[in-house]
Amino acid sequence: MIKNKPRIVVSSCLCGENVRYDGKPVKDFLAKDLSKHVDIIGVCPEVSIGLPVPRDPIIVVRGEKDIKIVNPKTQEDFTDRLEEFSKTFIKNLKDIDGFLLKSKSPSCGVSGTKTYKNENGTGFLYRRYGIFAKNIKNLFKYYPAEDELRLKNPDRLLWFLFRIFTLSKIRSTEDIKELKEFHKKHKNLFSLLGKSFLKRAEKILSKEKDFKEIKDMYRENFLKSSYRLPSSKRTGKSLYKAFKEKTFSDIIPKPVLNIVEKRYREANKTLKKQAN
Repeated sequence: MIKNKPRIVVSSCLCGENVRYDGKPVKDFLAKDLSKHVDIIGVCPEVSIGLPVPRDPIIVVRGEKDIKIVNPKTQEDFTDRLEEFSKTFIKNLKDIDGFLLKSKSPSCGVSGTKTYKNENGTGFLYRRYGIFAKNIKNLFKYYPAEDELRLKNPDRLLWFLFRIFTLSKIRSTEDIKELKEFHKKHKNLFSLLGKSFLKRAEKILSKEKDFKEIKDMYRENFLKSSYRLPSSKRTGKSLYKAFKEKTFSDIIPKPVLNIVEKRYREANKTLKKQAN
């Protein structure tokens, strides 16, 4: 049994709930595979504001100052309702370590959501984020926030898991001695974050301040330093090599690492097929 599990917000459709606009289930098993090892808070912003299942699809439209969410068939505007729900839901979250959201969704999409020029769904502009994901980026800046398609990349999945499990362990420390011991134990792993992270961490841990303030500073340092995938040029090794050397085994439980290993095997098979 995993003590002090990470707490993550997950799109309800990824948890197996039939809440999508077309009423069809999502065929992705990552959330199910992780459910034994993390605490999940499910959410569907669109159903939460009263939209039915099934329903007309809604889209993201570029507004004068911000994005809008509309029904392209009727031009009905859902922006204010989704904005209000998103801000209220996110502000009430406590002890959260990350977000796993539905790709391409007008509410939950992290990066691949289509944005249009016109409310009738014409004039495609670019792919960015949905309105719920936008509020996460604003209110939980630097926190792990991914979608199921991006996490098909095994490096990105490994890094996402490393971040949420590390954040949960930082969150669970109860005094400065425990936090210092945690940092010392994982110093080799944290070298992947760069020398600047280690220098700042040592400086933070040496401060004579209230423990809560020190822990907040340490967590902020980790969040900013781990925000992007590390390059092998900076760290001297690839994430896959670090994975094979069991660098992450003290942070991420073995059953969860098995999920990553399966993704690496699938990726290697794909590369071999492409090479042939």
